[in-house]
Amino acid sequence: QRLSKLVVDAGMKAGEQKAETDPAGAAVIYVRLADEFPTSSRATVALTNAATLYVKAGKPEEAVKLDAVLVDKYPQSSEAPAAAWSAGKLYEQAALWDHAARFYQTLAERYPKDTHAADALFNAGLLREHLGDTPAAITAYTQYAQRYKTRDDVRQVAFRVGVVYADAGQHEAAARAFGDYALRYPGTPQTIEAFSRQGAELIAAGQDKRAAGPLTNFYFLAAVDRRLDAAG
Repeated sequence: QRLSKLVVDAGMKAGEQKAETDPAGAAVIYVRLADEFPTSSRATVALTNAATLYVKAGKPEEAVKLDAVLVDKYPQSSEAPAAAWSAGKLYEQAALWDHAARFYQTLAERYPKDTHAADALFNAGLLREHLGDTPAAITAYTQYAQRYKTRDDVRQVAFRVGVVYADAGQHEAAARAFGDYALRYPGTPQTIEAFSRQGAELIAAGQDKRAAGPLTNFYFLAAVDRRLDAAG
């Protein structure tokens, strides 16, 4: 064990010394250390250093591989959440939306207390929506609205649930989502629009009678809003 520690310490020092002049070469040293001493307490640090250096060397495809190793092989390490975030960002920059979404989802689900967890869940929803994966986008947005009720954008995310359903042609589901929004967030700038869209989605679903209620609310609130604007 003492010999192994000495070897690891020497390798870490060698990587540190080479990092400025040859980041890719230093990354190779760190990766080799992690491969040869995977149970060392410094293995995850070595992998993190290597990933950072590969990005610096203009080799993000190598960096993301190491991020994946950290997330999959060392899920309990303190470096794993940052690796998941990094992998998501690198895949997003490469326009590999599905890969990016999976890493963002992993971060949000596995490390919910991480500082990037909320943004990761939101990003996962956006990417799944972009990919046309309506169920996954809805799940991500719904979880976001439930978990992060104090964030400034939570109302917009909750409203987005209805928009995603509507864009997918799921009119009754969209109507329920807009109705839920109006009940959960009364008096917000989008409450009037939520009632309007709830009514429109019910009509699109062939539920004209049920549309009367939310459309009545829409017309009433819109009239009140106009009177307040005139008085102001």
